[in-house]
Amino acid sequence: MLYRATDAPGLPALFGPPGALPVNDRWAVGTLRGAYQMGFFPMGDSAEPGSGVALYTSDPRGVMPLGAEWAGHGGRAAAWPRSLRASVRGGCGGRVRVTSDRAFERVVRACAASRRAGADGEGGWINPWIERAYSAMFAAGLAHSVEAWLVEPRPGEGAPARGAEHEGRLIAGLYGVHLGGAFFGESMFHDAAAGVPDAGKVCLVQLVHHLRRRGVRLLDTQVVTPATAALGAIEVPPEAYLARLESALRAQVGWGTLDPAATARELTDPRLCGRPGAP
Repeated sequence: MLYRATDAPGLPALFGPPGALPVNDRWAVGTLRGAYQMGFFPMGDSAEPGSGVALYTSDPRGVMPLGAEWAGHGGRAAAWPRSLRASVRGGCGGRVRVTSDRAFERVVRACAASRRAGADGEGGWINPWIERAYSAMFAAGLAHSVEAWLVEPRPGEGAPARGAEHEGRLIAGLYGVHLGGAFFGESMFHDAAAGVPDAGKVCLVQLVHHLRRRGVRLLDTQVVTPATAALGAIEVPPEAYLARLESALRAQVGWGTLDPAATARELTDPRLCGRPGAP
């Protein structure tokens, strides 16, 4: 359940009448960084221009296990379904290419459009202030995206040959905030009209494996939805989350370079891809 933080000691207030929020990027970055470090996250009151923004927390807290760090709460590293592993290894039949930080602002805008349309039942909360604030976080190196592109042949070509394709159409993606050894997932989208149903999940798998390789200790999902629960997300008590957060923030972990090929190789190792014979 989400709780609006009406009193967040040590943080500048994000509350106020619509349209009254500061637009200074430096202020936004400092405020959001402090909020995440204390276990809060921002949400717009609506997706409309001029709507307010408030800080929230959740109880219980949603997390995606990266290994055995949540074993005491029933969590374990995700056991990806066999069909999803195949989609990651084969790029959804050679139709999808995955990148990172290639189109951050487009991913945020696509997530906003998805929420406004009610595609995921969440309603609209990514308003223009949220979009600008996270663009500032990205410029500061504190936010990142993972994108899935529909690979298309060059004009006049048939099926794309290896090395001959270009990135084409953005069909799925996610973004979040990276501080120390913690990654805070914010939102994700998937363009169902593209006809590649696993594209969004492929982005999530690539993110999880990338964070494991980098040594990240916490992947925060804020809440658990049926979709993330099916992929291994669990709920933990706030006190356990905050203890893990404090430890993760002390780690010095850089973002590095996303390596989709490394993930594909890891998915051939039963120790890394989950239960042998998972459906």
